Amino acid sequence: MPASGSIDFWWPIVIATIIALTLVVAVIGMVLAQQRSKIISTREKLGIIETSERRYGTLFNNVTDIVYIHTPDGTILQANDAAFSLLRLRQDQVIGRKLSDFVPQRYQQAFRLYLLRFHEVENANDFSGILPFRTQADETVHLLEFKSSMISHDGQEARIQGIARDITARLLGERELRRTDRKLRALLVEAQFMQERLSQLSQSMLRIQEEDRKTMSRSLHDDIGHILATVMLNLEIIGKEIAGVNGELKGRIAETKSLTEQAIGCVRRFLQELRPEVLDQLGLIPSIRQFSNEYSKRTGIEVNVYEDSLPFELDGNQQLALYRIIQESLTNTARHSHGRKVWIDISGVAHEIIAQIRDDGEGFNDTAREANRSALHLGILSMQERAKLVGGEFSIWSQKNQGTLVTVRFKHNGIHSTPSSYS
Repeated sequence: MPASGSIDFWWPIVIATIIALTLVVAVIGMVLAQQRSKIISTREKLGIIETSERRYGTLFNNVTDIVYIHTPDGTILQANDAAFSLLRLRQDQVIGRKLSDFVPQRYQQAFRLYLLRFHEVENANDFSGILPFRTQADETVHLLEFKSSMISHDGQEARIQGIARDITARLLGERELRRTDRKLRALLVEAQFMQERLSQLSQSMLRIQEEDRKTMSRSLHDDIGHILATVMLNLEIIGKEIAGVNGELKGRIAETKSLTEQAIGCVRRFLQELRPEVLDQLGLIPSIRQFSNEYSKRTGIEVNVYEDSLPFELDGNQQLALYRIIQESLTNTARHSHGRKVWIDISGVAHEIIAQIRDDGEGFNDTAREANRSALHLGILSMQERAKLVGGEFSIWSQKNQGTLVTVRFKHNGIHSTPSSYS
């Protein structure tokens, strides 16, 4: 009996102990499972962080721009590989140093002002500008375009982060472009000066040419003309005195008279081309018509002259210039254009007189003009300078197989017609 009661007493204790142990084991298992889950979660987070840091590091170091973080006093905390490559230094030679160590002496003041801006302006950000940085051994100076912002993290000391770009090549290119632009401007000024000098020389040559023509025409008229007139008079006298001489001698005298008359005609034509006195005698339009008729007889090229009522009369110098330009245009038609017809149209509108000389010849393009520079181009230059010399405007248009059009414009200058001093 007593043994049986003892057993009944311990049995519940054993069962309670087993239950308690089971509960403890369950709790411990639950705690361990929870801790394991936390460890796994932490490892996953650490893995994500490590992956993110690797990606950030890859991006941070592989970006071509320079990325940096420094303290407000300019101490370098972090920089990417682009910065080390630019400075040609290792990481341990850059991190922890002052940015001012890499700024040339003459730009130190500008760099100090850059740092002061972060202290003077609350929540300063987005500062940008250009500063030069010195590489190792002063090999080169790189100009950096930077953009910096103030940052802080968990109450720590404020830091400045930014991104910069090496724009040395761009600035050097711009500097070279400015230098080239200055050279081009200087060359342009020199070219304009030379062009003006050439124009002055051309105008001087035209004046000298007109003076020479005047002298030559006087010599032809006073000397050769008088000699030929005397020869003609002597031939007339001889012809009368030898009325009874045989026919052969008379024939020789008549032939000599004919040749003399031809020579006189040539002298008159030369005089007309050298110094058109008919301008003073007949006026501009009749002189042009007379020259055109003689030109047509000599070359076989038909010339048509048209005239509208003119609002004012050209002065003597302008008349001579226009007459010479028409002469040169017709000469070019005969020598270069091979045209068969020429139209001369002189008209006036308001305070302007316009003269146009057009032919139906072969025309020319820039290549043809260049190839025939020695003749055609000089003739065009002569016409242009003649117009310019008396305040006129000259232009020429031509296309291959479409003829040539010369246009001269004279504006009314308020001066009445006067005898030509230009001729």
